[in-house]
Formats: sequence, structure tokens, C-alpha cells
Amino acid sequence: MPALVNEQFSDVFERAIEAKQVAQQEAEKASNELKEAKIDAESRVAQAKGETEAIKIQAEAITQQGGAAYVELKRIEKWNGQYPTTYMGAGATPLIQVK
Repeated sequence: MPALVNEQFSDVFERAIEAKQVAQQEAEKASNELKEAKIDAESRVAQAKGETEAIKIQAEAITQQGGAAYVELKRIEKWNGQYPTTYMGAGATPLIQVK
């Protein structure tokens, strides 16, 4: 059986091999990008479901407590840590209710 030594392939054959390799690499890259997109989408769906569940729990708590505690919580969350420098008039709702 004769050995292949210093065989040269035609330019067309070499370009075909190179084109095939490039096509395979591009296909792998596209496949990886698709997998990443699917994982990202699944992550966003899971996050949205978690947020939906949190909102549902908050809504149930507000309904059970009549909403007063929720309003108080939101007022505290928005407080910037500064006490008002002006005095409140009669009938005004204080920022924090002291009991």
C-alpha cells in the first residue's frame, strides 16, 4: 500500500474543508446562543412567578388587616430619615404614629 507523502489537495478541496469547519463552528455558536437565550428566558419566568407570588401574599395580608398596616409600611419605606421642620396643623396625619 503506497503511503501519502507530501500530497497536495486542490484549492477547491481545501476551501471546501475550511468552509465546512467554519459552518460547524457557526452552528455550534448558534446552538450555544440558543441555549443561553432559553436559560435567560426561564430565569425571567421564574423571577416573574416569584414577584407574582410576593404580590399575592402582600394583597392577602392587606385584605386580612384592612390595609392600615400596609399604608403605614409604605409611609415608613418612603421616609427619608428627616423629621419635618414645619409644624402640622390640626387633623394632620403624623409621619409615624406613636402608641
